[in-house]
Amino acid sequence: MLSEIQEVLVASIEQLLAVLEAQIPASPAAKQNEKLPDKLENEMQGYFRAMELAFPYDEIAAIYAKLVPPDLTMEADRERDELG
Repeated sequence: MLSEIQEVLVASIEQLLAVLEAQIPASPAAKQNEKLPDKLENEMQGYFRAMELAFPYDEIAAIYAKLVPPDLTMEADRERDELG
């Protein structure tokens, strides 16, 4: 008898918690927030796609040669060779 009452009480509390959780601002359980993760993922994909298109990957070697002195490059190569 007592376990039946406990089960009903636990079920009622769980339902109440679900309703309250859905009303918390920015809660993933809220109905209005269900699409937000997908929307954020799409926005981030667009952002990184734009970054990829905007970055001059084909010019990296020229930029490196222009900004990094040759003696620093040779020193880095020598250290890399010593490491492995």
